[in-house]
Order: sequence, then C-alpha cells, then structure tokens
Amino acid sequence: PYDKINISDNFLRKVVPPFYPEVTADTPVSELLEKYIHVNSVTRVENDVKLQEITAKSEPLMYWEGAFLSLPNGATRAVYGDKRDYIYGGKVVDQQTHLGYDLASLAHAEIPAANRGRVVFTGDLGIYGLTVVIDHGFNLFSLYAHMSSIGVAVGDIVEKGDTLGRTGVTGLAVGDHLHYSMLVGGQFVDPLEWWDAHWIKDNIA
Repeated sequence: PYDKINISDNFLRKVVPPFYPEVTADTPVSELLEKYIHVNSVTRVENDVKLQEITAKSEPLMYWEGAFLSLPNGATRAVYGDKRDYIYGGKVVDQQTHLGYDLASLAHAEIPAANRGRVVFTGDLGIYGLTVVIDHGFNLFSLYAHMSSIGVAVGDIVEKGDTLGRTGVTGLAVGDHLHYSMLVGGQFVDPLEWWDAHWIKDNIA
C-alpha cells in the first residue's frame, strides 16, 4: 500500500511546538519543517525503542479469547505496511512505513479494549501522542494511540469492549482518529489478522 501525506504550514505550527517548547509564533516555517522531519524519523525510532521496553515483559498466560475488536463504525484511513511519502511544497521531504491501522469515527469516539488483558502503559509516547498499551499474555500486545483522554491506569485488567479512553489528535495525528497496532514479541504485526476469527482459529487456537 502507498499513501501521500501533505504537510501544511498550519499543520507544522500545530504539531511541532509540543516537541520543541522553544518554538514561538515567529519561528520560520523552514525551521519548523526541519524539526518535524527530525520528530517523524529520529523521535519515531526512539519511541519504538521505548515500545520494545514496554513489551519486553509479558504475563505467561492467555488473557484473551476470540477475535479482537476494532473501533466501532471506524472508517479505515490507513493500513498496516503503508509506504508513506510526506510532501511539503510539492516535494517529498520524508518517507516512513506505517505500522498499524488508522481508524476514524466521530471526534472523541470511545475506544474499546480489543480483547481482555492487563494495561502496561498509559501516557504520552511521542509521535503516538496519548497512548495505551495492553498485554494480552504470551508476548501479545495491542496499542491505542493519538487519544484525547485516557480512562484506565497501569495494572488495570480490562475486559473486551471496556472503554479505554477517547480518540483524538495528539502526537503527529493529522485529524481525530485511533492509531491501532498489534505487537508479537516486540514486533509489529498486521492487526487485520487478529480481527479475523477464522484466522485465529486456524493459526492460534
């Protein structure tokens, strides 16, 4: 899959300041673009290293059962494996691979836990913004990002469908949506498989 993300001056002035407190209204757009590219590439790697730490330990039991839930009435805006070109002024300024699904519903839509598990992270995770990570046992994790609010705490046991918080535009989000990822052994995998009860029956159960 291939996608293009057009970067505007207004977008840069919105998303860059949370990463660079020294940025002001007078900061040149050229400097904002340079800082954005740094966040989108270098900070992205740092955040994924942090995710490796978060998912390094997992409960040796199977919390979950059956197919995982997606965002109710969520329209797919991006898929796992998207090759993204970031375009500013008609030129490609950066390229990244998208490692999850972007799902959009109503603004500040409730986000359900995809399956039963234990909350192992809540808080700001750089490019992902406000984020929740759930351990489903045996090194299987789900990640919920760009949230506007979080309603669970580390250590909570959540049931499938429990509300974790609400969608938002935190981190590098262009618009209000949920970025949903799944990881196995610290590696991103395609969530589409885990939403499929038939795939789970054949490959896991």
